[in-house]
Amino acid sequence: MDLAQILSDTGVDFVSGVPDSVLAPFLHQLRTQPGLRHQIASSEGSAVALAAGHSLASGGPACVYLQNSGLPNALNPLMSLFAPGAFDVPLILIVGWRGEPGRPDEPQHRLIGAQTRAMLDMLGIPVLHLSADTTAAAVSAHLSDAIEHRHGAAILVSRGALPSTALPAQADRRLGRDSALRLILSDLATGTQVFTGVGYTSREVMALKSTGAIANLADFPVVGGMGFAAHLALGAAIAQPETPVYCLDGDGAFLMHGMGLSVAGQQPNRLRHVVLNNGCHNSVGGFETCAPGLDLSTIAQGLGYVFSRKVETRDDLAAALPGFAATAGPAFLEIVTGTATGADLPRPKETLETLKQQFLAARDATE
Repeated sequence: MDLAQILSDTGVDFVSGVPDSVLAPFLHQLRTQPGLRHQIASSEGSAVALAAGHSLASGGPACVYLQNSGLPNALNPLMSLFAPGAFDVPLILIVGWRGEPGRPDEPQHRLIGAQTRAMLDMLGIPVLHLSADTTAAAVSAHLSDAIEHRHGAAILVSRGALPSTALPAQADRRLGRDSALRLILSDLATGTQVFTGVGYTSREVMALKSTGAIANLADFPVVGGMGFAAHLALGAAIAQPETPVYCLDGDGAFLMHGMGLSVAGQQPNRLRHVVLNNGCHNSVGGFETCAPGLDLSTIAQGLGYVFSRKVETRDDLAAALPGFAATAGPAFLEIVTGTATGADLPRPKETLETLKQQFLAARDATE
């Protein structure tokens, strides 16, 4: 099923969203659909506002795509700005359903997957569940009815409902992620607090720990809540102002909620914030971020980080690490990396409560 073509045929001409692995086939379709203008957004709420603004100006319908974990980001503008009773700008939502009941998935996805239908019901719009058995005619009728009667609509997409595709592999000579992580983490003492962000980063650190390549760190895998790992680490650093607290995160996460880190310089802390910048949402298909060429270290400096550097080679990273580690206040390090990552990276199998208790035990063992 060519979902992008169906959107175009029903009159949609603008699509915005945040990439998702369930919706990866749809994003591939957007690349080859000339009738649709496509804008990747920094967050789901931003995508909603972009689509609504385009619809207001053009008079035509617009579409927002997102993973269901991003629905809470989108609900604020959807309900307080664009719902009937507010400004009433109907939008079409395409939602990837992670954690769908009855399907195996990671713990953070199971929690929100069970509530996805209820969140969509809050919007008061018709929802079509797109499975492998759903016909193109049913999708077209669902969208046509929404556009004709000027109301919103949602399509809730199960994994495997759309034909699988992948981006073609490209040569990448940038610094390897594994090499960068090993260099950063190899000198950290046992029990050092390390908050690792959503996507591959948490899983890469799990893999390094399992092989004994790095010390037994007190790592907190922030496997959900994209963009909030650094905020969590900052809160921990403020509570322990003399203790270095590390955060390892991706560029997509920083672009999503990085402006909230403007508070980093307002309280004494030793946050050590590392952003691995590969210019893409790597774990959900390798689709580019909304701003792959943006200099994040310059932004961090403006946010109040005492130390802020951007490095692109292993030698430059090695040279920057002593100053990064020794800085008295919050420090930021942007590392331009490639996209390659290890095969068969582990996934969290424990409950989130168990992961939290493991972090606390490793942290407290060295105090």
